[in-house]
Order: sequence, then C-alpha cells, then structure tokens
Amino acid sequence: MDPTTLRAMWLEHYCEGLYGQPFTIRHSAEEPPAPTYPVQADTVPDSTPAPFTLGLDVGATNIKCVMLRNGAEKIGEFTAKTRPDDDSQYTSAFFAERVREAAGACCAAAKVRLPDLGAVGISWAAAVMNGKAATSKTSLDLKDLLNGVSPNLELLAQIRNLGSYMRSVLKLDDRIPVAVFNDGEVEVAHEANITDRRGVLLCKLGATVAGGFIDHNGISS
Repeated sequence: MDPTTLRAMWLEHYCEGLYGQPFTIRHSAEEPPAPTYPVQADTVPDSTPAPFTLGLDVGATNIKCVMLRNGAEKIGEFTAKTRPDDDSQYTSAFFAERVREAAGACCAAAKVRLPDLGAVGISWAAAVMNGKAATSKTSLDLKDLLNGVSPNLELLAQIRNLGSYMRSVLKLDDRIPVAVFNDGEVEVAHEANITDRRGVLLCKLGATVAGGFIDHNGISS
C-alpha cells in the first residue's frame, strides 16, 4: 500500500509527470495518434569540450565519479557507496555529504579543484526530461523524504530539480554548467561514441528499466 501515491504516481502518471501528457495505447492503426509537444533541450551542444569535466553516475547502490580532460582523457575516478551500512541513517543530509565526498575524492585523484571545472554531468537512475528527474529508489528511500506515510514534498521538489540540487550540494559556481541525463542516455551515447556507430538503441533491464537511442545524426533521444 502507498497512501501517499508518491510511488504510484510514477507508475500510473509517469509520462504525464515528465512529458506533459499521459501514456496512451492506440487500439487500432486507424485511431489518430495522441498530440505531441516539443521538448526543451536539456543542454546546448558545444563543439569545444571543457578542459575539465566531472561526471557522476548516481545510483541506488554506488556513486561513480570520473574526471575527463578535454572531454576524452580520463585523469581520475572514484566510487563510493550511496548508502550507509545502517540503512536507517540514509537521509538527504547523508546522501548530499556522500556525493560531496565522492566528487571531492575524484577531484583529488585528478589534481583538479572543483572551482576549476568547466562542466559537470549527472547520470540518474530514472527518467530525466528538461532537467526534471523522476523519483527512484535513490530518492524515495531517503528517510526524511518518505518515512511511512509522511512525504516531505518540499525535499522531493528540490531533488527532482536535479541540476540545481546537485549544484547546491557540490557548491558549484553558477558559471559551471550542470547537465543531467538518464543513465540509459549516457550508456548509449558512450557506446555510439567509442564504436563510431549511429542508429543505436539501448534497452537495459535491471533494478530499473533504462533506454536510450542515438539517431543517425548522432543525437540522443
């Protein structure tokens, strides 16, 4: 049972919450399709990679960090557990501190200071659209967000606005762009890049279902 409907809303109204329209099934080919609406681009492409880019793959089990020089050369990495050994202590304060620790350790390994970053990328284990992240076990299991039947809607709104939330957690200057992606998008983009292929579709079944597509122009969707 979920009296708050916080979990259910991402099952029953998942598409409407992210895309502005509910998921519908057409009963026949003759039935007109549902109207579509333009989606605001999450990022503006830049042909010149940042001198230093920090990437964080934030999952329910691990936070994996990598530092790239000029968008290609890996110069540092670090992995930390997302949760404490005692799961009852898994709160937003613990989570934020763990993200800071992992990012700081990665920067130290690369000998790069956080203020010297040119860009930050966040990979999230749930759908992301227009900078808004769907709820996942990473967020819903936080004891001060959803404890029994008492949701903290203010905290939920903060974390769902993932780019601003991570900027605040990492105490980044406003000049440093923070881009957020579904982890499936990141994985399919990596695959397309290292194999120099286009028209790549990813379907990944795990604790969550991830998907991503790189079209023939090399654009993720």
